[in-house]
Amino acid sequence: LDKVILVIKINGAYKELTLFSKLKFQYKRNIPVLNKVLKKLPSGIDDIYICKHHIGEIYIFCQLLDEYIKVNKSKNPLLIIPEKRYITLYNMFCPNINKLFINLNPMKLDRQICNDVTNYKGHRFFVPIPDRFTHLRSLIFDNDSHIHFYDYMKEKMGIKEKIASFKPASISDKTKEKVYKHAKQIGLNLDKFVIFIPEAVTATELSETFWIKLGNYFASQGYQIYVNTSAKKSTSSPENLSEYSNWEKKIPNAILDFTSFDEIYYLAELSKCVVALVNGLVVNFAQINVPRYFIYSNQTKTIGDRMDADLMLNAYRLDYLPGCNTKNLYEINLNEKCEKDTIQYIIRTYNNICKETF
Repeated sequence: LDKVILVIKINGAYKELTLFSKLKFQYKRNIPVLNKVLKKLPSGIDDIYICKHHIGEIYIFCQLLDEYIKVNKSKNPLLIIPEKRYITLYNMFCPNINKLFINLNPMKLDRQICNDVTNYKGHRFFVPIPDRFTHLRSLIFDNDSHIHFYDYMKEKMGIKEKIASFKPASISDKTKEKVYKHAKQIGLNLDKFVIFIPEAVTATELSETFWIKLGNYFASQGYQIYVNTSAKKSTSSPENLSEYSNWEKKIPNAILDFTSFDEIYYLAELSKCVVALVNGLVVNFAQINVPRYFIYSNQTKTIGDRMDADLMLNAYRLDYLPGCNTKNLYEINLNEKCEKDTIQYIIRTYNNICKETF
């Protein structure tokens, strides 16, 4: 029989299979998640950009996006925001690029998009690091402890230019007005408060005792303590609320609350200090000009093998980022300081900052 080629087009690449047949077939892959985007695509758009990662990675993606677009020579690109909860985050750090929110199922994105660039129906879809950093984690566990996730993202996005500094956050007047109004509603004194961020999905949480003791110290100095906790979401069940509800009783001047990314960012700028268990949110605080204490603990096993605090600090430390405000930034390794020593360290250094300020 004559040799016939079956041509398969997957993610823009043709793959050939030899068949012993006189028929010739061409298969064009159907990608439902991209079809959904194309149905809502404005006219004139050439390339589409989608970041399917979470808060910390989105911050880096937004900071690199302008250079990424230049590398790809896109003429009229569109940024797709795939999850509603991240709209304000993109507005903060990508205020000048065309954006469109289209709700895309993360699991479907993972299943259907496996390449950094997909040529599909006349458009290029750029979805950087589609493996969700699986390769990065393997590099870290292979004793390459010097690799940083910023360098990894930059390399995978094909960016060779040195980035001198990151763009500052764009906070709208509307957001600022909402913060002032909300602060008045919950009784928060914007002239003297600190922020606690005790939660992290992928990190081992600190004990309640840690936060209560530290909270009592700040309360004794006349500060209010704004505790940012998802347990105060309007959708939270009574069971979730009970875990933190006693904090307002155990910590004088404590206010438990939960708000949007742009509002918590502006609150952090207004605060006198931020103390947080390291999570994606605090990556966005790299540039703010207040004392920040970011605590690195061992990862939980929510995403495969866990990294200990040492590996976490090496791979994700904020003082490595371009333009990071390193003044009064304290990144604490919980494997080197116990909770008691960490509390004493925060109190001592913060007292010194206050003496220098006044």
